[in-house]
Amino acid sequence: MERRCFPFSLAGLPLFLILTACQLQNFVPGFAVGEHPSHGVHRRVPALFVFGDSTVDPGNNNYWLTPLKGNFPPYGLSFPGHIATGRFCDGRLATDFM
Repeated sequence: MERRCFPFSLAGLPLFLILTACQLQNFVPGFAVGEHPSHGVHRRVPALFVFGDSTVDPGNNNYWLTPLKGNFPPYGLSFPGHIATGRFCDGRLATDFM
C-alpha cells in the first residue's frame, strides 16, 4: 500500500490561518481594529487581554496565596515611580507600551 506524504502537518493549519488573518490587517484598508478609511477617526481599543508567559509577565501573583511574591524591592526598581509591580522582572515589557 502506497503511503502519501503531505508537505505540512494539518495540526499546524489553525496557527497558519490565525497568522494569515493577522497579516491581512497590514494589507487590507479598514481591516485593522478601530480604523475606517472614510471617517479618518482612530478609535482606541478598550482592553487588551494578554495571557502571560515569560515575555509578557502580567505581575498578578500578589493576589494568590503563595510564598513567592514580587511586590517588594528590588522588583520594579527601574519601573516609573519605583513601584513593585508583582513581576519577577525589572522594568517595562512590550505589553506596557500597547
